Amino acid sequence: EKQFPEVFNRKNPGFDVIIGNPPYVRIQTLPKDEVKYFSDKYEAAKGSYDIYLLFIEKAYRLLRKGGVAGFILPNKFMVSGYGEGLRELLSREKAIWKIVDFGDAQVFEGATTYTMLLFLQKIQNREVFYVSASDYLKESAKANLDELETQIVKIGSEKLAARPWSFATSKHSKFLEKIEKGNVRFGKVTERMFQGLVTGADNVFIVEAKRFQGEKVQVFSKSFDKELSLEKEIVRFLLKGSLDMRRYHVKGITRLLIYPYDNVSLIEQNTMQKQYPLCWQYLDECKNLLEKREGGKFKNAQWYGFSRPQNLEKFNLPKLL
Repeated sequence: EKQFPEVFNRKNPGFDVIIGNPPYVRIQTLPKDEVKYFSDKYEAAKGSYDIYLLFIEKAYRLLRKGGVAGFILPNKFMVSGYGEGLRELLSREKAIWKIVDFGDAQVFEGATTYTMLLFLQKIQNREVFYVSASDYLKESAKANLDELETQIVKIGSEKLAARPWSFATSKHSKFLEKIEKGNVRFGKVTERMFQGLVTGADNVFIVEAKRFQGEKVQVFSKSFDKELSLEKEIVRFLLKGSLDMRRYHVKGITRLLIYPYDNVSLIEQNTMQKQYPLCWQYLDECKNLLEKREGGKFKNAQWYGFSRPQNLEKFNLPKLL
């Protein structure tokens, strides 16, 4: 208001047009006082959000009546838990004008993102135009655009709410309707969802199983670039989603996790040395690397533990893949 008095000191205050590519920053990286300020001031500040949501809310509030805003941003807010606050705001205001969704087609070279264009209009929009542009973007590189039909859907704005948004092009609409009818949602079969293991040094803690020999296992360590022997009791079988899991199957469990915990408590050094001397020798040789994690945060008695040991009690529960 101070910098642009001519915009706000008029009968219909606000900007006519706002265009942007907001920053993508998760709140875990921000100072606590900033996070508290955002939580107090923004409807969109819900859960473990990304601050690009706040830019969308701020832009909408800075528009004059009839003004428009256009942003390129991740499409995750349409279905994620942290997007609920922004979905509630935009749905209540009937602010959504158009959406161009690129799905899994990659827009930015060198970065894996799932991108959309979001267009807001500060009027009571009765319809939302949804364009599925994933195939278009993929085929544009092949110069096959004459054969491609862009999938466009119009839906009534009253169908959008705080719950996750589901847009279906004609190709998928019947399939999605079938899924919606009486089926159990994933969120109903689990108590809660949480982040998986964060060791802070996967090359040390995650090793490749070569062969089991009685109470020992021969493994390959990327950190050492060689094979070594560990106690079988100190390791756990491990699946990494990006490497081992595919639709409807796993490729095979070859990865092992060094697990220096007794359930959820870090095993004491004396116990480690006595019961798992091979593993302790290996970790001790990696001590300098492990202590350097997170800027030297682990230069203490916890140096051989995971950098994020939360939720360890959950890892022995049955898994749904």
